[in-house]
Amino acid sequence: FISIMAPAGDLPLPLQIQITATEERSSMLKSWSVYLLEVNDFGRKFILEKRFDDFNQLHADLKEIEPSMPPLPEKKFMASTDASVVAERKPAFEKILRYLLRSDAVVHEKG
Repeated sequence: FISIMAPAGDLPLPLQIQITATEERSSMLKSWSVYLLEVNDFGRKFILEKRFDDFNQLHADLKEIEPSMPPLPEKKFMASTDASVVAERKPAFEKILRYLLRSDAVVHEKG
């Protein structure tokens, strides 16, 4: 479980996020990976399903506010369900989420 910690000595932040699993989804023409994010917000837990494109959009939307944000993993067409690609992306996405939750600029963004 990714516990987002406040600066040294402070209590953990009330918002916690972890990528608990990934699932492969498909349609008639293609398949893709879905990342299942468990969010714990002051004890209320819920699951979000996000794809690479969702993380890509989040990254693009917040890059101007937080230019030091960790980079996204490379987009790989026709390989999004490959186990090695999913294994590479999961920690990169978690690193981005942890970084953003610690960012005062992002957390207090009014947009």
